Amino acid sequence: MLHGSFLGDADSRTDPAARAAPYPDTQSRSGKVASVSDAAFALEVTQGQERKTIEFLIDGNTKVEGKLEIGSHATVEYRAADGKNVAVHVVVAPASGLEAR
Repeated sequence: MLHGSFLGDADSRTDPAARAAPYPDTQSRSGKVASVSDAAFALEVTQGQERKTIEFLIDGNTKVEGKLEIGSHATVEYRAADGKNVAVHVVVAPASGLEAR
């Protein structure tokens, strides 16, 4: 009986939307930041044995954690729009691996 009550409480505290994918219909890429501008950035990624650069647009809805700098490592969740890659969420690790204090 306690078990059922516990599950009921857990379900009532957990919003089903919170368990869903945070960014539906997106893809993810990680790589080294190759270039940065006000409206876009590019990542150098490795695909198999081939290295290539992929550009991502930044818009008003893009959430960026960290500072986009050339040489930093970043992971980007993005969506396709009009043949372009639009960044939805970007997580950046400093190039040195250590943040300035």
